[in-house]
Amino acid sequence: MAKKKKELIRVKLLASQEFGNKEITDTFCTDTSLLINRRFCLNLSELVDTDKYQYKIWFRIFKVENGIAYSRFDGVESMREHIQSHVYPGIKRVNVFVNVDTKDNAKLRVKYILTFRRRLRGKQEKAIRKIVEEQTKKILSEMTLSEIIENMILKNSVFKKIEKEVRKIKPPVFFDIIKIERKDKIAV
Repeated sequence: MAKKKKELIRVKLLASQEFGNKEITDTFCTDTSLLINRRFCLNLSELVDTDKYQYKIWFRIFKVENGIAYSRFDGVESMREHIQSHVYPGIKRVNVFVNVDTKDNAKLRVKYILTFRRRLRGKQEKAIRKIVEEQTKKILSEMTLSEIIENMILKNSVFKKIEKEVRKIKPPVFFDIIKIERKDKIAV
């Protein structure tokens, strides 16, 4: 008895609304329901005309209709090589993790890295973590997800505001995001 061959369906992948539902590529599947909740990744320079090669943008498919897979923004990640190039002997590394709810009710976890030339005292490190956490919550809770992508990843204006406050304690050598993760789930 011969096996019945499954027919492949061609589906177009679209980026999220924040990136203008730009068509990315095609994918093939036997059942379109298998694509829901699947993640895929692109370099930021492939989506937007920018020289910021260090960011990978993650998307998650939430709906497939008429051969088109719609996705939503699922996170940003800095490439390891970019971060490791700023961490070397004699540098103090401080990681800060912040949970934030945006204006449009998206739950995000933002992970920062800060590096300093010399040792930090415990009180200084604690104060820096507190400032970064408070400023992030204050700034990002007043923005929508598309404004966060625009101001944090493309323009760096959020970093400048936070870094201005951190400099009052000690000026960082390097300040960037490690990762932004979306914590709210897709209803299936």
